[in-house]
Amino acid sequence: MTLFARLVERAIRPLVRHSSTGTCDVIVVLGAPVALDGRLRPAARERVLAGVRAWRLGRAPLLLFTGGRTNPSPWADLHAGIGRVAPVSATSEADAMRAHAMDLGVPASAILVEDRARSTEENARFVAAMMQVHGLRSALVVTQPWHLRRSLLLFARAGVDAAGFHDETSGVYRGGLASLRAFRWATREYVILAGDWLTGRASDRWP
Repeated sequence: MTLFARLVERAIRPLVRHSSTGTCDVIVVLGAPVALDGRLRPAARERVLAGVRAWRLGRAPLLLFTGGRTNPSPWADLHAGIGRVAPVSATSEADAMRAHAMDLGVPASAILVEDRARSTEENARFVAAMMQVHGLRSALVVTQPWHLRRSLLLFARAGVDAAGFHDETSGVYRGGLASLRAFRWATREYVILAGDWLTGRASDRWP
């Protein structure tokens, strides 16, 4: 690990939440921006690979991909929150990730898709509703390490019994542009969490 990667890892450490080692009802892979033409970008690809790995390890029998057609900006959550209009991808994040998972050998029968969410808050809320319909109670939430803290907080608010899972060899630890991108996204997370704290929405006790 390079010096810069170590500094980034230290900066994002408060955002990382590790998973339990048990099984659950469903593995939820959170959407990440895809290119405007629908191609997977590195963060989305990393999440799919981690989700498929968890599925192959038997952590849950189902994979649920969540994410709508969004703008690939790192500030997409904030844009969605204020209703800002921006160009969106040609296909949903969930559909693009499902296609990649199937290319990796996951059968369609093991996949559920939620393709409307435009933010992490909507990921949690829409997935919670879908889980209720399918009789699913517990979830393993897959995302990048810097995204875990807020994601699990939002899933807890939505009433989901959730643990986190991420790629232990995530791009955040590789140095160079990968760590620089991770630092940018982690900065976004701190900004959004700070907004929650200032508005009193972050009063939940952390599990």
